[in-house]
Amino acid sequence: TGAYNRPAGVSNIEDVEVVVVGGGVTGLAAAGAIAAARRSVVVLERHPRPGMETSTHNSAVIHAGLYYPRHSLKANLCVEGAERLYAVPHDRCGKFVVATSQDEIAVLERIMATAHANGVANLEMVGDAELRRREPNIRAVAAMWSPNSGRVEAEALVRALRAVAAARDAVVLCGTSLLSAGPAHGGFELRTERETILARSVVNAG
Repeated sequence: TGAYNRPAGVSNIEDVEVVVVGGGVTGLAAAGAIAAARRSVVVLERHPRPGMETSTHNSAVIHAGLYYPRHSLKANLCVEGAERLYAVPHDRCGKFVVATSQDEIAVLERIMATAHANGVANLEMVGDAELRRREPNIRAVAAMWSPNSGRVEAEALVRALRAVAAARDAVVLCGTSLLSAGPAHGGFELRTERETILARSVVNAG
């Protein structure tokens, strides 16, 4: 962007508006959103390809949004995010939340009421006979069926987010470790093994 005072005698400097540290799901999603606002973005990822840590080493559950407080930001984002995640390869397997006693049925009913208030659709309560028919190995007195719970293919999600970021001209530098960073020249100076990058803003998604 040319927004910084280039230090004298240093030639291997790149100027960008935003550097995102970490090329997992969070970093790639942030880079894509920032690039959509027509800001120059560079993602620093130390591994040979994005998403090699937490983003692909988790249960990959797509949560329907059952448990969050009514009308909370977390609930709203969970419901919206679940539908977005089903745009990539997935298994919409659904899940049962079971009650093993009569007292727990009241708990399920409260969870269901909150989930409905948050926009979670198609929830249903099933009795023990129907539960045994659908899942013979479960022993419970009742259950709540959540058809919008599922699993996402984590690697496919990473690839999709990288493609979105690349289509918006975000640059992903794989095999690039961040060695040091600090305020400098009206922004931030970040050093890797190969270059020094000056950025107006830094997003730490590492």
